[in-house]
Amino acid sequence: MAFMNDVNSMTGAAQTSELNYRVTPLLERWYHRRREALGALDTAFRLNSPNGVAAEELASHMHKLSGTAGLFGETELGHAAARLERALRERDDGSYAALVAEIRALARTRTA
Repeated sequence: MAFMNDVNSMTGAAQTSELNYRVTPLLERWYHRRREALGALDTAFRLNSPNGVAAEELASHMHKLSGTAGLFGETELGHAAARLERALRERDDGSYAALVAEIRALARTRTA
């Protein structure tokens, strides 16, 4: 019986190791995408509200962020990014400030 417990323990450890091997690159890519999107947000709003190509590029970053945030436990961040993406694409600059503040606050609650 002790032998079976040892085998089960080793099998569980191997499965955990395999899972970590697969999950770690995904997490690294998520953290990279998250940092990239938040950096683009800061750059875009450093001086003024983005427009034209800058707004489209930021909308693309927000689209990627909104599409993956929920998979990594940051659902609210994803929803806020989606709202900012829509506002950028619709040129609703009246809502930018509140959405940017919301995204920054949500990003601070879980640092990567």
